[in-house]
Formats: sequence, C-alpha cells, structure tokens
Amino acid sequence: MTNSCEKGRSMIEMLGVLAIVGVLSVGGIAGYSKAMGKYKTNHLIEQLTMLITNIRNSFIGQHDFSDINNNLLINIGAVPADMYDHSRASNDILHAWNGKVTIFPSEASNNKQMAFELYVNNISKNVCIEMVTMDWGKDPSSGFTSLYIGTLEEDIAEPQMKDVHSSADRNEANGIYTIGTHDMAIPLTLEQAYAACTCSPVGCTIGLKYL
Repeated sequence: MTNSCEKGRSMIEMLGVLAIVGVLSVGGIAGYSKAMGKYKTNHLIEQLTMLITNIRNSFIGQHDFSDINNNLLINIGAVPADMYDHSRASNDILHAWNGKVTIFPSEASNNKQMAFELYVNNISKNVCIEMVTMDWGKDPSSGFTSLYIGTLEEDIAEPQMKDVHSSADRNEANGIYTIGTHDMAIPLTLEQAYAACTCSPVGCTIGLKYL
C-alpha cells in the first residue's frame, strides 16, 4: 500500500514538473519571439536610415533625383549590403522583415524632380506604429517632408506624395501626413499611430519623402 502511494505521489510530482517545464518553455519561446521582433524592427530602422543617408549623400552635388531607381542605387553602392542579394539577377531591395523597399523620383515645390520617395512594403501593424511615431527628420536640414501610411499588400507602383510640398498638402484620409505644428503632424502620437496603421497582419506600407 505504501509503495502504491509513493508511486502515485511520484507520478503527480512528475506531472507537476512537466507542467512547470511546459509553462516555462512557452514563456521562453514567447520572450524570444518578442526579442527577435524588436531586433528586426530596430534593424529595419537602421537599414532605412543608412539607405536614406547614402541616397542624399550620393546626389548632393546635383540634387536631381529624376534618374533614381533601385537598380541605380544598387550599382552605385548606396544600398546596404544586407538589403540586396548580389547573387540574384533581381534588383529587389529587401528590408529586415523581408518585404520590398522601392524608391521613386518625386517633385519639389518648383515641380522639378528634386525629391525622392522611399516605400517599405509588407510590415506589421506593430512595426508601422513604431515607424510613424519616430522622428525621421524634424530639422529642415534632414530634407524630410512627409509620410505615407497605406494598407497595400501589393507593390507600390508609383509615388504617392508627388504633390505634397508643405503641411497644407496633408491628407490624412488618404494616408498623407506632414511635418509641422498641426494636430496630426509627424511623428504621430501612439494613439494617432494605432488608428492610422489599419492593416492586415503584414499588410502595412510606409512611405517617406525627402528633398
């Protein structure tokens, strides 16, 4: 009888240990997943910051972006090495979350192509929120003028902020946000960002316009 009780108690204890291990494993996986997500988002921001800086430095002498495109940027070495696979024939530029980055020429207030737009495709709502609440360049010297938030899962085929030159051109209903002192000026607040990033799990698109 004593042996039976001890065996029963041992089995219960073993099940308890297994349950604890299971809970710890789930918690560990969740924590790892969250940490990796944060790492990827931070890396995405680093990639874009470097790419934007390289573009502006490459064109600083002529300040004419009419010929800018992914292929040219790859050829002149403006694209960070981890955003492009040189073994592939494709000119796709990929960010840390494995979505596409596309660059277009855009117009300045004089209607000349003295600006460019950069689009980041296929990011999650959480990444979208983090990106639109950060400062991409309040200082005029940064060249940053406006931001686009879209829910397009397909590739962006053309610039969305071509006619955006000042805060008066903002159009939040169409996902166009500008710098300035108005209520919806970028960077957005967390509450504004949560409402603006209305996309499917990986269906957000962010655009940045620079002079």
